[in-house]
Amino acid sequence: MNRKARGWSAPSALISSKGGYDSSPSTESRAIRSATKERTPSGASLGAYHAANTLFKHPDRVKRCYALSGVYDLRDSMDGMYDDNFYFNNPVDYMANQNDPWFLHQLASCDIHLATGCGPWENSGPTYQMSAVLASRGIAHHLDDWGPKGGHEWPYWHHQMWEYVGAHF
Repeated sequence: MNRKARGWSAPSALISSKGGYDSSPSTESRAIRSATKERTPSGASLGAYHAANTLFKHPDRVKRCYALSGVYDLRDSMDGMYDDNFYFNNPVDYMANQNDPWFLHQLASCDIHLATGCGPWENSGPTYQMSAVLASRGIAHHLDDWGPKGGHEWPYWHHQMWEYVGAHF
């Protein structure tokens, strides 16, 4: 059954229905706050997409993110539907073309962590693809490959988050 038959809408309707996705950098991802009240979106799987997308859209207000086992190109989920709203919420697309000096300057001061591995159910391709896009734009980031300790399941993400939180907070 295709997505339209299940009640799916055009990307613009889906994005509009988010009720102000861009109005707050922490709307779609859990934010860890340090003693300095720094916003640090973090997430695993689809949450990683939201954490990274939040930082990429608001690098003046969000200076660090932890994106674990993420997918940053959602075209495969859209049955060929693609418009400007989708483009500007598909990080591998809009970040590949990001050339605004203000955004690039802000992104240069961010601490971006993209985590992956080769553990069970993990597909490291999307993380490496996002890393390549960032590198092509000269955006510093950490590509953290956890090897067999980087699987696509909660016990792996729990361990990774404890390591990140302990190192930065």
